[in-house]
Parts: sequence; structure tokens; C-alpha cells
Amino acid sequence: MTIELFIEFFIEAKSTQGKEKIFKKIHKNLIGRHGPATVIPLSESKFIVSIEVDEWETCIFKVISYSQEIGRQWILTGNIEHECNLWTNHSKIVGVNSISISADCMGKEG
Repeated sequence: MTIELFIEFFIEAKSTQGKEKIFKKIHKNLIGRHGPATVIPLSESKFIVSIEVDEWETCIFKVISYSQEIGRQWILTGNIEHECNLWTNHSKIVGVNSISISADCMGKEG
């Protein structure tokens, strides 16, 4: 099954150059973790990452594992049976204030 993660980084940089530098750092991190074919930038702060998993529980584990690399003190919400939403105001990425990650397994079979 393919699960799409919607990841948004709330960047604190005000200048275009600062935002571009942080975007490149985030994009490189995502590609290093998930591969270039699976990372789609939607804007300078939003990405879709497609991951292949055998079951939903594996997806949850991968999302939480990745979240621990990029932030701490995460708040988890949603019904764990079919969705997972994470939020932190404690990013480990310099220049990023907050991070949101959403995953939804509904209608993703196949």
C-alpha cells in the first residue's frame, strides 16, 4: 500500500534567500530519507512524501521514527486506526519553528 504523508514546515526566515536555503536543506533531508522519486514539493514549505508499506501499523512506526529525527515533543492526534497527525513547535531544523505531518490510510489500498 502507498501512503502519502503531507508535511509542512513553518519557516521563520523573512528573506527569500533565507527561505530558499532552508527549503533546500529540508528537501535534501527528505530525499536522503525517502528517495527522490517519492518527494514532491508543493511549495517552499509543503511536501508530499509517498511511502510503501505492507500495513498501516508500519506506516505509523515510520512516521514517528522520522518525526523524532526532525523534532521533539510531538503532539499526536487523530484516530490511530486510519489517520495520524503530528505537530511540534520544537523543530531540530534551524530556521523552522513548527512542523506538521499528516498521514491517512483511507482509500490507499493497492
